[in-house]
Amino acid sequence: MAMENSEMAETIDVRCNGEARTVAANATLADLVQAEGLDAGRVAVLVNGEVVRREERGQCRLRDGDAVEMLVFAGGG
Repeated sequence: MAMENSEMAETIDVRCNGEARTVAANATLADLVQAEGLDAGRVAVLVNGEVVRREERGQCRLRDGDAVEMLVFAGGG
């Protein structure tokens, strides 16, 4: 039996740097970066192996099963 709109899942499961995360079904990549407590300007993000530019993260809706990798830039010298 197909799910009615009112019965659709309110959360989805994704993997972030190899760890399971449960997020809102309408979450964007920007939401996940913020939830991880990361500075959006200092992190590179890939979804399913594809780089997502910073200005596109707010429109990039996460889907159940997505694999997200976040790489934080560190300074030093």
